[in-house]
Amino acid sequence: MIKSDKTISGQYSIFAGKFRRYHGIGLTKQLFNFKTNLLNLRDFIYFVIGLFQSIRLLAALKPDVVFVKGGYVGLPVGLASALLKIPIVTHDSDSIPGLTNRMLSKYATIQAVGMPVEFYQNIYRLNKMRFSGIPIRSDFLLKTDTRAFQSKYNLLSSDKIVAVLGGSLGAARLNDFIFNNIKYLGQENIKLIWLTGSRTYKHYHNLIQADQALQKQCVLLEFSNDIPQIMALADIVVSRAGATSIAELAAMSKPSIIVPNPMLTGGHQTVNANNLAGEQAVINLSETELAKHPSLLGETITGLMNDDKLRAKLASNIHRLAITDASQRIVACLVEAAGDKQ
Repeated sequence: MIKSDKTISGQYSIFAGKFRRYHGIGLTKQLFNFKTNLLNLRDFIYFVIGLFQSIRLLAALKPDVVFVKGGYVGLPVGLASALLKIPIVTHDSDSIPGLTNRMLSKYATIQAVGMPVEFYQNIYRLNKMRFSGIPIRSDFLLKTDTRAFQSKYNLLSSDKIVAVLGGSLGAARLNDFIFNNIKYLGQENIKLIWLTGSRTYKHYHNLIQADQALQKQCVLLEFSNDIPQIMALADIVVSRAGATSIAELAAMSKPSIIVPNPMLTGGHQTVNANNLAGEQAVINLSETELAKHPSLLGETITGLMNDDKLRAKLASNIHRLAITDASQRIVACLVEAAGDKQ
């Protein structure tokens, strides 16, 4: 809450409905996807119920401002806030806002955005936007001591290291592209700290264990809580184009090769990567390019590893996008919106 004389405690549940649509699938195919359409119809009913629940709750709670991060659960709450004339602050992490925040944009008092406002200028009104950034762990903002990690995995400060980060579940296609180039990278004396994710770890673990040279070349991990240490050690990071990952890379000034996932809703990772490449802040490689040219990822990594000036340029440009006080900026947006109500 904003006012100190108001207190809201406890958790409140409402119904909410998800509108299912899939990037890259044609309209005709979606129209004849009867299972999905039935689920959408059911969830529309949930949404209507949730809207009335939200109106009742907000009328009782009387908040000064409502914060909507996005996601379908925020739509009934946001629309109820608009009906009750309660100021709304939305926050978008990706370059393409989600459907909920786009629908609420007409009613939002302030739209906090995770990336530069220029990325959203064809979607939102400039005067409503605030470049807040994306809150990330404080570990990414502090000087990182990597000695324990180096010692644990027998890594030297002189090693040429590439970190491959595909997320906690992993990125199966990205992992395939890496493995197809792994021996080429080994010839260039490049070591990998490779987070495969849970879905493919066992598969790649078995392949690495079967080859003694690959065992020396790779630190293979299913998951790690030591991402700041891994990034600090890496000369180059290969990553998907999720907004939080980008914020972490920016905070740590890491030269990066981005391989966006093209299958996600709205193609938001592709847009994230294209925008960053337009700022000369990353090297952007599409899955289509990598599938057509199997050696491209390895050649790009080695080319970047051998180009000190380009690595420095990428590090500097991506760091210009870093926001180290994102949480404070979002709070300031809430205070500003609540003040407009007075």
